[in-house]
Amino acid sequence: MAVEETVVERVRESKPYEMWLSYDDGNERIHFPVNPEKITLDTGDGVKTVDVVGLGEILMHKDRPAYRWSFSSFLPANTFPGINFRYVYSPYTIKAKLQSWKDADRVCHFIVSDIFIWAYHCRLR
Repeated sequence: MAVEETVVERVRESKPYEMWLSYDDGNERIHFPVNPEKITLDTGDGVKTVDVVGLGEILMHKDRPAYRWSFSSFLPANTFPGINFRYVYSPYTIKAKLQSWKDADRVCHFIVSDIFIWAYHCRLR
């Protein structure tokens, strides 16, 4: 059974947070303009069940499984009171960059900052 945690719900009430996705040591980066209402982290359970003839089911512990981050937001075409910064990049520019990183299977750096900084290496799926 996978464990799911809601990471950022408490942060919205206390202090704004920021989300970044970067590549190439930060030389290419995306600062998400609008924070999602919720970010979910699925940590998995690290156990695999294998059926062995004559022995039955055996539980095999794996190395730590990959974390799965999920969130939903939007890319605004204009500024508005809920945006994280004043300048707005074209939604098509951000979408094209995300798609190119995904197509190239690049390892990116996902950063959520508020009181703490949570930083993880990731791939886009």
